[in-house]
Amino acid sequence: MSGAGPSASDPRASPARGDPRPPTVEALVEYVGAMSGRPRFHMGNEALDRNVMQRVRITIHDARPLRHELTLDRNGFQLFDHATALSDPRAAAAAQGPYRAELEQVLRAVTGAAKVLTTPNGVVRLAERAPDFGAAGTTYPARQVHSDYTRTSGPALAQGLLSPQEARERRGKRFAIYSLWRAFSPPPQDVPLALCDAQSVAPEDVVLSDVVIGPPGRQIVFEGANFRHSPRHRWYYFRDLRRHELVMIKLYDSDETRAWRVPHTAFLDPSAPPGAPPRVSLEIRGVAFFDA
Repeated sequence: MSGAGPSASDPRASPARGDPRPPTVEALVEYVGAMSGRPRFHMGNEALDRNVMQRVRITIHDARPLRHELTLDRNGFQLFDHATALSDPRAAAAAQGPYRAELEQVLRAVTGAAKVLTTPNGVVRLAERAPDFGAAGTTYPARQVHSDYTRTSGPALAQGLLSPQEARERRGKRFAIYSLWRAFSPPPQDVPLALCDAQSVAPEDVVLSDVVIGPPGRQIVFEGANFRHSPRHRWYYFRDLRRHELVMIKLYDSDETRAWRVPHTAFLDPSAPPGAPPRVSLEIRGVAFFDA
């Protein structure tokens, strides 16, 4: 379905028969390795990082044949058809206002939440091969296996979007944070997004970390989650995304009986042809507040 009303993508619209690209790919991703102390990641200034990373070759399955079975509350991610009027993800935050309104409408329809809000600024990511890689207002696809929020930083984000009074009124009620992710570059994406089935993640896999944003003297530090490698992890990606498709990813859910965090990472797709367009994507965070 196009427009504001979302629908789970039609499973019959999978890649054509005879597609020479394989149903799985293998790629190297970075997990946290053996180390003492708490990892620390400086966004945009990796020379200051304090971590030990372990490169692991994983198998990543094309999720398109399974997308009618995947759900946000069981697996933590889902693909929807959703056309948008936004053509340039690099648009200023003010120009992204109508796009945020589109996404809020979608998120409310998908979750049934009583209230939905989005963060003010989108995150534009450009693959390293992009001609404007490094341009102001953009960043690069993160290569570490991570989940953006924890039991500390998740509630802090949600409460920060509410007035103090409403934050008090909603204390103890469920909320969930989502990544609303869209590829604007045409398929195939050279650096797609890999998603780990939340059902395959155990508590002992999580490594809490410090994430530092901004220059010295104006730094913001928040708690993030990275992961140790486990052979149990089941990895997927949605191959050959188009602009009318929206990937929703559960970044945090205060109801931990549901899928409540999804490890994810960018990876270099070895099956993409050498001339594949460099990835351009836009991510906006959305928070759904429930009345119970």
